[in-house]
Amino acid sequence: MKKFAVSLSLILFLISVSLLLIVFSKIRAVDDGFWILIIGLILSTSILLVIIYLVFNKMKSKNHLIVENSKVSKYYASGLSKELSFEYKEKLIVLMNNKMVYLNEKFSLNDLAIELSASRHHTSQVINEHFGVSFYEFINKYRIEEAKSLLLEDKGKGSITEIVYKSGFSNKASFYNEFKKYTNLTPKKFIINEMPNEYV
Repeated sequence: MKKFAVSLSLILFLISVSLLLIVFSKIRAVDDGFWILIIGLILSTSILLVIIYLVFNKMKSKNHLIVENSKVSKYYASGLSKELSFEYKEKLIVLMNNKMVYLNEKFSLNDLAIELSASRHHTSQVINEHFGVSFYEFINKYRIEEAKSLLLEDKGKGSITEIVYKSGFSNKASFYNEFKKYTNLTPKKFIINEMPNEYV
């Protein structure tokens, strides 16, 4: 849309200049009329460009509002009140920190909903709205933090496979992908960075 507005403005400007040159060739002997026409064309072109700019900005704002509204409307009819949403959020944080349910590799969104005494949809909504991630992203972040603690605890001398399962992952491939995603490092490089004097 922006490119269209710029192109249209340029075309209109060129048309104005062309008309100006034509008129100039016709009435160049009439000085007063010529300068009046010049001023008129400049003003009209400027006004037209301003109008195009304002219309473009209005459309851009409208599109932005539509995007924002779509985010809100996703859960508009969920029936979850703001108060209950925050209550679930606090309960979720306590559940993750104290009960450490994420260590169960088979732990699912349904399981979490049962723990919260909430519906599956509301549980997903709370995670999306308060933490800005999906259920699996939310769970895996905790798992990676657990894995980092385990790696530092045994100074990188233990079995990676053992840490994979202890931190809640079901396989090494998922573990390595998520670990790299959150730390930009492999487990080995993470240990070297954190404990350069301890790692052998």
